Amino acid sequence: MFAGIAEFERSLIAERTRKGREAARARGVKFGPKPRLSAEQLSHGRALVEQGCPVKEVAALLKVHRATLYRALFRFWRWVFRRHNVPGAVQTLLWLTKSPPL
Repeated sequence: MFAGIAEFERSLIAERTRKGREAARARGVKFGPKPRLSAEQLSHGRALVEQGCPVKEVAALLKVHRATLYRALFRFWRWVFRRHNVPGAVQTLLWLTKSPPL
């Protein structure tokens, strides 16, 4: 008996939570952590990396971990590739060779 009541209460909580998240999203609330790199920082970092500067040094200059810089660069290139409808295998090849994409 109590298990049924608990299950029903849990479903009500989940439904209220879902509705609250939808309402917040409709108000324009952004979920998740704030980006560590601004668009200007990412652009500057990308230019330095493309010029041949080591990622470790560029990350130190931007005061972020190199993994954060790699992740931001990967997301940027993924956005470029998707925008230009580049197939997935070509995306991987271009990313691994660090060739200018387009």
